[in-house]
Amino acid sequence: MRTMSCNCSQLDQIPECTDSILLGSIDPDTEYYIYVKNSSTGFTYREEVTSDELGHIELDLTQPDPTFYNQESSYEVWVTLRDSNERLEITYAYGLTDTCLALSFFRLSTTIEEEEI
Repeated sequence: MRTMSCNCSQLDQIPECTDSILLGSIDPDTEYYIYVKNSSTGFTYREEVTSDELGHIELDLTQPDPTFYNQESSYEVWVTLRDSNERLEITYAYGLTDTCLALSFFRLSTTIEEEEI
């Protein structure tokens, strides 16, 4: 059963086969923690990241393991400085900001139809 937080901004669905996503922008050249909570299980994963010179932060979707992100669950994502527990505002699509982003995934079809030549 998928549950979604009403307190987070919902991003577009992401294909399960995606390796990483650009979450948004925050202060440049700064060390952060990205927290990802599986809303179905309650398990929270923490990833260490450093924003680039433009302030972009990217989430590695192959960690903590390749099956963690799937279409059966939804996820809440937030960012803190490494020396703080305060959730920071992330600037994401179209200049919008929030302290919590909601992620969900979908499975791409693996069936490929070949045309006869």
